[in-house]
Amino acid sequence: MSQGAKVWIDHWQQGQKSPKCDHVAEEVPLEILIDHCDGRQWQRQNIAVTMRTPGNEAHLGLGFLFTEAIIKQYQDVEYIDTRVETNRQRIIFRLKDEVRVDLQKLSRNLYISSSCGVCSKVSLDLVQQACPNKPLMQGILQPEILLKMPDTLRQAQETFGWTGGLHASGIFRLDGTLDILCEDVGRHNALDKAIGSAMMDEILPLHEYVLVLSGRASFELLQKAAMAGLACVVALGAPSSLAVELAKSMDMTLIGFLKQDSFNIYAGAHRIA
Repeated sequence: MSQGAKVWIDHWQQGQKSPKCDHVAEEVPLEILIDHCDGRQWQRQNIAVTMRTPGNEAHLGLGFLFTEAIIKQYQDVEYIDTRVETNRQRIIFRLKDEVRVDLQKLSRNLYISSSCGVCSKVSLDLVQQACPNKPLMQGILQPEILLKMPDTLRQAQETFGWTGGLHASGIFRLDGTLDILCEDVGRHNALDKAIGSAMMDEILPLHEYVLVLSGRASFELLQKAAMAGLACVVALGAPSSLAVELAKSMDMTLIGFLKQDSFNIYAGAHRIA
C-alpha cells in the first residue's frame, strides 16, 4: 500500500522549530466514464469526477457505478480501461451491448447526499426505489466479536499508519474475520472501493457480512450499504439523523460510537445477541 505523499514541514516542539519529512494522504482527481450503447450507437459519458487516494481504481469505479444503479452486477461490464495521462487520470468502463443506461435517471440519482438539501422523505423514497429489497442477515452478531473489530480495522490500515488522514471501510464476517479493507481520503470512496472489491469477488449481496466504518455513518453511506445487501453497519463515530431513519425504514442494524468496551445501537437491536 502507498505510504502517502512526502512533504517537508516545520515541526514545532517545546519552543524549538526544526525541519522534518512527513507523510500526508494523497488526493488526486479521477474521472469515471462509461462507454454504453443506446440500441443504435455507442456513446461515451463522463459520469463523475471524484477526489480520491490513488489505488484500486477499478474497485472504486465499480462500486460507484453499482451504488448509483448504473450497473446491477460485475458481469454488466465488458472491460475496464485505466488511462494515466500527464495531468489527469481516468477510468473507462465499457458496458456490454445489452446494458441500457437511463442518463436522466442517473442525473437524479447523483444528487442524493447529506448536503444536497432534499427532504428526508424524498431521500428515503429514492433509496427504496433503487433498493426495493431490504438487506437480509440470518445470523446474530456477538458483542464480544463486535468489540474487537475496531482494533482489527486499525491494524489493517497500513496507509493510515503513515498519514493519519484516511477513512476506512471494512467488510467483516460474523465471526470477526476481516475479508475486505479499503482506505481513501474520502469516506464514500473507501466504501465504493470495498463494494467494488466484493463485486469482483462475486460475493454480492453481502447478507452475512458486517460493514465497519472508521468514522461517522452518513445517509449516503447507509444507502450504499443497503444496495450492497449489508444489513449491519457499524461506525466508530456518530450516525446522522437521516442515517438512523434509513436504517429503521430498511430494517438495518446501525451501531455507532463503537469502542473497546461499549457501543450504541440506533436501529435493529434484534441482530445483537
